[in-house]
Amino acid sequence: MPIRVVKEVHEDEDVDFHTIIQIIETNRDRVRTIGNMILTVCGIILSATFAFLLFLFDKGTIDLKERVMMVLPFGGAIFTNLLSIYFGIASSFLKTRYAVSTKINMITDLLTLFYSELRLVRISFIFLILGLLLITVGTFIFVFAR
Repeated sequence: MPIRVVKEVHEDEDVDFHTIIQIIETNRDRVRTIGNMILTVCGIILSATFAFLLFLFDKGTIDLKERVMMVLPFGGAIFTNLLSIYFGIASSFLKTRYAVSTKINMITDLLTLFYSELRLVRISFIFLILGLLLITVGTFIFVFAR
């Protein structure tokens, strides 16, 4: 049975600084968690891409032209995954030292740090998607170029 609120009375209050800081820190934790997930996925994809390249070179039935056509997308995927890992790790570093003087400055500094972390995680995610697209292109070349 759904609950229905019949009478709702609210008083307008200023938001407490502790609440604002808690919200910002919770969002920073989320960004760091997403960065960690991106690092994990990139590590798995990087290992799989290296394994596929080793399989490709170990197999002697593919001529040099086909190998070059397949190595370019897989090499690009390795490069973009390494960039994604770099930006994922860089997003978790504390960029500058902040001198906390007032509560407003502290909140402003925390928001600046949050937005810089979020920007770096977004860049990391873009490189992850680009790497996945390059792996897909390389796989299609491997399957259909033969």
